[in-house]
Amino acid sequence: MTEEDASWRHPGWPKNVKSMSWQGIGLLGIDEANRPYWDGQPIEMRRRLELTFWQMFLAWVTAGAIVVGASGIVVLALNAGYDLGCKLHRWSCSLPVEHEVPLQPAPSAVAPQPTPPPNFVSGTNFQQR
Repeated sequence: MTEEDASWRHPGWPKNVKSMSWQGIGLLGIDEANRPYWDGQPIEMRRRLELTFWQMFLAWVTAGAIVVGASGIVVLALNAGYDLGCKLHRWSCSLPVEHEVPLQPAPSAVAPQPTPPPNFVSGTNFQQR
């Protein structure tokens, strides 16, 4: 194989990327943990994730909202469990008798009548002309 054949490049690839020859593929290998090696040297691929200020700010706001929401769900679940335990009589949920609040009389269903004005004379009929 000639050097020209080994440096063949696909038309859609970047200009600095070339294909490998069959001899070059022989230099590629993996170990028992499936880590790649090139010519006996481990291949390390590192790319740091870089966020802008606003992306980082939004990530922290989202994380905070998730923590607050999860806390609310825990409180609701505990309350629902307590109510269920009360309904199933797993524990006592009522106040002791000596601490119960006395019942108030129900409000009257009849609306109170307005009081007549002070100069009202009962039994008189006024007619408009």
